[in-house]
Amino acid sequence: MRVVHDTQLDPSQCLEAGLFQGCDQHGFWIDADTVSQTGLARPDLDARVRRMRDDADAFRAERERAAAVERERARQRELAEEQAENEARERGTERQRAQIEARRTRLVEQIDAAIARGDSGTIVDELLRLETLIVALANRVTDLEQELED
Repeated sequence: MRVVHDTQLDPSQCLEAGLFQGCDQHGFWIDADTVSQTGLARPDLDARVRRMRDDADAFRAERERAAAVERERARQRELAEEQAENEARERGTERQRAQIEARRTRLVEQIDAAIARGDSGTIVDELLRLETLIVALANRVTDLEQELED
């Protein structure tokens, strides 16, 4: 058994309820069954020993309460971060919808103007351009899928 004494610690902070009682820093360890054979069994120390055990229990309970509070704070922070991310994502989606609607409106106006002028060539040219882009995109997707398979 290691016997170490640290004068910086108060012995009342070291008494621990359980199978063994004592403290490495104060150099004693006592089996709970042998307490009656030591000076700790004296009636005048009984209240102090009980108080030390209660203090240790209270300390553990306070430590558990503080840990629970910290866990709750961490959970609240995570919820707040998640909510902020969701709001940002929603703002981004709304902004994207507005951009799409603006492009759609502009295209409808251009098509209406081309039809009014009798200029179907402009519409056909735009449709051909879009078809070329779609084919190129489909080819790129196929290439990427093949790379993933290899």
